[in-house]
Amino acid sequence: MDKLLLVTNNRITIIAITLMAVLLNYNTLRNQYALDDEMVITKNMNVQQGFAGIPDIMTSDAYKSFLEVLGSNSPLTGGRYRPLSIASFAAEQQLFGETYGNDYLNALHNLQQIQQSGTNLSQVETLRGQLIEAEKKIVENNIVIAPMRHAMQVLYFALLAIVLWFLLSKYIFKETPIIAFSAVLLFVAHPVHTEVIANLKSRDEIFSLLFIALSLIFIFRYIEVPSGKNFAGMVVCFILALLSKEYALLLPAIAVVAVYSLHKKQLSYFRNEWFYTLCIIAIAFMFYRYSVISTTAAQTMSTDLVNNPYQLATPVQKVATKIYVAFEYVKLLVWPHPLSSDYSYSQIPYVGFGNLQVWLSLLFYLLIGAGTLYMIYKRHIL
Repeated sequence: MDKLLLVTNNRITIIAITLMAVLLNYNTLRNQYALDDEMVITKNMNVQQGFAGIPDIMTSDAYKSFLEVLGSNSPLTGGRYRPLSIASFAAEQQLFGETYGNDYLNALHNLQQIQQSGTNLSQVETLRGQLIEAEKKIVENNIVIAPMRHAMQVLYFALLAIVLWFLLSKYIFKETPIIAFSAVLLFVAHPVHTEVIANLKSRDEIFSLLFIALSLIFIFRYIEVPSGKNFAGMVVCFILALLSKEYALLLPAIAVVAVYSLHKKQLSYFRNEWFYTLCIIAIAFMFYRYSVISTTAAQTMSTDLVNNPYQLATPVQKVATKIYVAFEYVKLLVWPHPLSSDYSYSQIPYVGFGNLQVWLSLLFYLLIGAGTLYMIYKRHIL
């Protein structure tokens, strides 16, 4: 079966994966925007400025522009720094739509200044009219280009699936490519991924896994052929993964486990240039991220139940409910029903340590953790 043309011919395999990703998600092309999308697109004036807004996107909290429009401080504890996907929305705005962000911001800032001075009420009405007009143009224009944004989202997901297939077939299951192909088809078809594709804001999730996978590919390539090209590819993809979402901070640890298990390297091997480089980049990113989001609002605990669903829980309920929720992730991976777009406050009730699922969750993660350590020790593919 491993010799089937389907899994040995790269072109046919790539076409099959792409077609599956597109056909399963083509219905999203009719969508407009979800509630979260306004934070990073329609009410994010950095995005609405197109290319001109990208410098601010790269040097500020992900939701800073959205919150300035609302006249609010950041409601998200710790802040968010995930500029790559937001920069891609700005690029789409420039290439496919109109950029009314400056019009909106000019009217908003002028209105705020006049309101603070308490003078020239007639000009206040004029500026309010300009603000409403600019907002109307932004909404209408973004509805027009929404299908293009969703088409790009589906294409990014298809690209992610192809890269995952390459990683699995070339480096993980190279002796059994049918397993790699089947795993990618399951990944593409799994209903739990629907929200990530249908909700444009979740492009950061797609980018994150895409560049983590590419980083691993370049690490494996560098081990086989230690060239400057492979080293540069690793560095660039790791930086892009970090700019996508903070998940990528785990990449150095993932790389150690992968190389230790698959290439049968000794731990002393990791005193090398590529591993040290990953660690230096990760540390530098953490410092830079902190400098970008180090505001009082970002460091304080949110009092908004939407963003802090455990606000009303006791300390014991908070811990127990988080453990309970951890097992919900496993259940949805095995049986993705029912799915919901909202798992916020009260959608999952608070529980205590008297709940059986809390203990089942603890037991499951204890067993899978012990099993992982054992498989690493044995250098087993699992």
